[in-house]
Amino acid sequence: MMLVRMFWILAIAMIAMSGFAYASADETVEKIEKSSREFYKGIIEELRPKAIEGDANSQFILGSMYDLGRGVPLNYAEAYKWYHLAADQGHSQSQFLLGEMHSHGQGVPQDYGMAVLWYMKAAKQGNFYAQAALGGAYGNGKGVEQNFEKAAHWYALSAEQGFALAQDNLAGLYIQGRGVPKDLKKGSELMLLAANQGVNRSQFNMGIAYANGYGVPKDLIRSYKWLSLAKAKGPQAVNSALVKIRERMSQAEIEQAQSLVLDWKQKQKH
Repeated sequence: MMLVRMFWILAIAMIAMSGFAYASADETVEKIEKSSREFYKGIIEELRPKAIEGDANSQFILGSMYDLGRGVPLNYAEAYKWYHLAADQGHSQSQFLLGEMHSHGQGVPQDYGMAVLWYMKAAKQGNFYAQAALGGAYGNGKGVEQNFEKAAHWYALSAEQGFALAQDNLAGLYIQGRGVPKDLKKGSELMLLAANQGVNRSQFNMGIAYANGYGVPKDLIRSYKWLSLAKAKGPQAVNSALVKIRERMSQAEIEQAQSLVLDWKQKQKH
C-alpha cells in the first residue's frame, strides 16, 4: 500500500513543484498545495465518468484518490469499492490493494484469509507486490498455514522481477535453511541485490557477512562500506558494528571504504 501511495505523492509533488523555483518558502508551499488540489480534482473529474462506465484503470486510479485523500476526503470504504470494481475485471494492482486493505483492516474488517485470497489472484497474474505479500503470509502463517516452502516459492517469483524486499526476505530463508536448502552463498547473492537497491536490513547484513566471511570472502573494506550505508538509516546496532570494524582496519583501508561509499551514493543519483 505504501509503495502505491508513494508513487502518487511523488508524481504529484514533481508536477506541482515545476515553475515555483523563485517563490518564497511560504508562497511555494501555498502554490504547491493549491496546484495539487486542482490537479487531483482535474483527474477525478476526468476519470469518474470513465470509472462509472466500467473502465478498470479509471476505477483503480479513482480508488487511489480516495485511498490517499487526494482531491476528495480520505475514505477507505470508497477506495475499497472502486478497487473492487476494477479487481473484479482482473486488474492485478487493485487485487493486491484489496489484499492490503483486508490485511490492515482499512475500509473493511481485518481478515488475513481474505487478504491472501486477493493476493493470490494478483500474484497469479505476475504482480510482484502480491507475490511478495503471499511470501510473507506463508512465512508468518497469516491467513494460511505457515509453510516456508511456499513462502520461498512466492518470494522467488517476486525476487526474479527485481523486487528488493522479496530478495531480502528470500535471502533470509536461504541463510536460515527454511523452505530451501541452507545456502549462505545464494543468500548473500540475493542480499547483495537488495542492498544495492537500498534495503537497510540487507545493507547491514552484508556488512556483517563481509566482516565474518558468511557466504562471501571476508573483506573489511566492503564490510565498512555496507555498514556505513546502513548507518544512515539504521539503529544503534549499526554504529556499534561499524566501530568494531574500524578497530580492525588501517587508515588506508578506511579511506578506501569511504571512497566506495561515495561511489555507491553517486551511482544512485543516476
